[in-house]
Amino acid sequence: MIRHTTQIGLAALVLLAAGGLFTVNGWRAVAAQTPGPIDPTDVGLAGKLQSADSPAVDQIRPWLDLTKATFAGHARKVDEGRGGVAFTFDMGTQRQNWTHNRWSVHMLDEPIDLSDFDAVLLEVATQKPRRDVGVYVALREADGSWYSHPWAVHLSARGGVNQGIARFADFSLPHHHSPPNGGASDANDRFDVDGITGVAIGVVNPLGVGEVEFTLRRLDLVKLKPEAAPEAYDVVVSGRLLDINNTTAVPSGLFGGFHLGENRHSRYRLAANRSIHHDATSAGVRLGDRYTPMHINTVGDRVRPSPRLTRNNWREASRNVGRTLGERSREAGRPMYVEYYNEPYLNWANFNRAGFIPRFFDESRAEEGGPVHIRMDGEVAPHLIWTRDRKYYLPSIFGYYDRRYGANLDHWRRGRTEDGRALSTSAEPYNQGMAGYYGGRWEPQSHPPRDVADGETYTYRNQTLTAFTPWHVVDTTQFTYWSGRGMLKFYIEPMLEVGRALKEANPDAVYIVGWGNRPSEDHWAGFHQLYKDTIDAGIDVIDGYNEHDYGGDPTNMGANYEVITAYGVIKHDKWLYAYNTETASSSDPQVYRDAAEASADVAKFEWVTRKMMHSLDYVPDKARVFLHFGDGANTSRGQSGWWSDKGEGIAMEMMINLRGRLLHVANDSPDLYVVASIDGTDDYAPRPEMLPDRKEMVVAIFNDRHQERKVNLNLQAPAGARLADGQAKFSRIVNGAVDVRTQAVAVRDNRVETSVTMGPRELRIITLPIANSDRLATDPAQWSDQAAKMVRRQHFGRTLLKRVEPGENIVEKIQIDADLLEGARRAYLSLVVQRLGHGDGVVTLNGHKYLLPGAVTPENTAWIIRVPVEVEHLKTENEMVISVAGSQRAGFFLCMSSIWVEAGPE
Repeated sequence: MIRHTTQIGLAALVLLAAGGLFTVNGWRAVAAQTPGPIDPTDVGLAGKLQSADSPAVDQIRPWLDLTKATFAGHARKVDEGRGGVAFTFDMGTQRQNWTHNRWSVHMLDEPIDLSDFDAVLLEVATQKPRRDVGVYVALREADGSWYSHPWAVHLSARGGVNQGIARFADFSLPHHHSPPNGGASDANDRFDVDGITGVAIGVVNPLGVGEVEFTLRRLDLVKLKPEAAPEAYDVVVSGRLLDINNTTAVPSGLFGGFHLGENRHSRYRLAANRSIHHDATSAGVRLGDRYTPMHINTVGDRVRPSPRLTRNNWREASRNVGRTLGERSREAGRPMYVEYYNEPYLNWANFNRAGFIPRFFDESRAEEGGPVHIRMDGEVAPHLIWTRDRKYYLPSIFGYYDRRYGANLDHWRRGRTEDGRALSTSAEPYNQGMAGYYGGRWEPQSHPPRDVADGETYTYRNQTLTAFTPWHVVDTTQFTYWSGRGMLKFYIEPMLEVGRALKEANPDAVYIVGWGNRPSEDHWAGFHQLYKDTIDAGIDVIDGYNEHDYGGDPTNMGANYEVITAYGVIKHDKWLYAYNTETASSSDPQVYRDAAEASADVAKFEWVTRKMMHSLDYVPDKARVFLHFGDGANTSRGQSGWWSDKGEGIAMEMMINLRGRLLHVANDSPDLYVVASIDGTDDYAPRPEMLPDRKEMVVAIFNDRHQERKVNLNLQAPAGARLADGQAKFSRIVNGAVDVRTQAVAVRDNRVETSVTMGPRELRIITLPIANSDRLATDPAQWSDQAAKMVRRQHFGRTLLKRVEPGENIVEKIQIDADLLEGARRAYLSLVVQRLGHGDGVVTLNGHKYLLPGAVTPENTAWIIRVPVEVEHLKTENEMVISVAGSQRAGFFLCMSSIWVEAGPE
């Protein structure tokens, strides 16, 4: 993940002269030759690349011989014109899960080494130019791992000929949407191009875009000129205290855990934990302890239906839960954290269908396509209808159970006994303890065979059953396995009762709401379907929102936090905090069935380290809790599908003293994450007995690159502190395992000035004891009259979640306080984007143009990008124009935008 802020000009675009070709397994290789002139027929490429903000192309060599390559499925050879391979991918016309993909694969007989090149060039032609879909390319490593490049080339050129360069550095693992003949699990989590064994061309798009047609005319190799980079990157810790949007200390709750077992909270100094009270109408109260003060009391579990459907006294019962939690915490004088429901996005609406059980509704009023009335009070449930028609989506029928039980069963229908009973419930309970909610047993073997029509009889266990189709409840807004808008009423109404009673009993209690999935899920459908209305309804009582982050790109959630906080401020003038109440590098098996495979320890270490360090650098003012998930009893062996002491455990051990008051850091490298603090200066994060009784200056650095780099460090002591010689811990990967090494760090003149070479994905923790700790107060602002503070403040644009098209500018008017501007020392733009091609975006700030770095995000992922700006270009009234750099560019998706200002003494 590289997000450069520098842009390199195009020196020359050169093509090799014809000749000197030889064929290896259907691929054309080219011996080194004298570069020829630019091909004048390459209008698309010239238009795309010849600008000051594009990659510097050194060579383009012909590669794939399309007359010999054989793509399996969706493809045919084209002989007329310039030839090529024609693809037709039918993506359907209805929206579905984001993983929806179509691929055509060409396999090689032997691996081929592409390490002398940096990218591939694709040329595609289409008779139907369009902007709603793009062409994907994937390459297969020798071990079977696929890596893909989203939207490697778009289809929007007016002439129908489109070209694009897909850099190897921008390829990523296609989790859950991989091409066939391979997978997306890579032992070393590195794209190794020295042994490529296949290529795939495809489309990934769930939005019902219909047939996508194009012809691949070229797939060539590209060598780029090296980008200019400094010999070393400078990191300065000024010794001043730091205030980021009123956050002044490392959020200790980011070091938390759930279901870890074996006293890992004390072993790794984890400040946050969680309990789930399953039925949502009783309140077990947990208040935490000295070292783990943040205990989240989760009211309700995903496998239980909403009390809005199951209890006539749901309102009173819900208020009683909130009142009890508030009163007990207020009486104890302890903080209270309440989360309403664990993952209702899942079992309420997936194959368990706990929110659709027909017995909760008035079936006597059922009619095809008609409204659904809640049985207990007759209120209409919005977005739900009655149906017996198979055209509607029902996740308990399609997919999971057809594979599990075989295609001979039809899960829409049931068998009725001679006395009128249906032998099987409408859906399978999560476990036997849930059977009471469903009103009976789940017996899929009793369902009618598909060759038995409704009204016909068949035999099951010596009984004669009559096949029939019962009434089912479906949500007309649901398009995938998780909750649509039909579940909002069942969540929001009891959520409000709990929250109001909680706040009446204890106004200081923290109330957290949400659905347990990512707001950005499925092209931000998670936000539009679930989070937005929930936040709007509960804004007077909520303090933050929850989400669960399993697998995928760990920096995606920081981007989510930026968007939700921006929405809260823009719409409601309220800052909302993020509570990630379950997180792990492996996917949640309740979502994806291949997730039970545990990732290797190195991948686990790097995933959790990237997540922690990116969040501490980019969003410490928004993230409040990360509960790193374990497997309960299985974790007692030190390893589970989600937690490993040799993966996540090493990361937590290395960062065990990264707590306390934040220190100011100057660092302009976007993928070098740096955070500095003073441990022992936060009453909410007391140092445990296992650590020396002292205060420590701690600097953590993470190199989020696959290449090593040199870093110049200038670490200055906080005013009033006297630093002693310290130690650096740093990670290395040795024989497929994480190895932690140490080295001494010398202090001279109360500072550290040194250079270090950081390895790929290295975490480095520098600890400098404060020699005069015993004479210093807890608050570093009291250590010296010279103590100074730097402040960073963020100013949000009002446009959220909008595609930026060529010629359609987004204009923001942003105010900045005059006093803040007067003391401004640095400023930068911060945007959250998806699928931003290199050179595609530009921001004009008060008439001054700033090019946006490329952000080729993995599928279903957003990134934060930062662009430094001149302080002199800022005003109290600012105009920021966000646009596409040219009419032939592809455009990009803007999630949010903002201006940051850092102010303080010289």
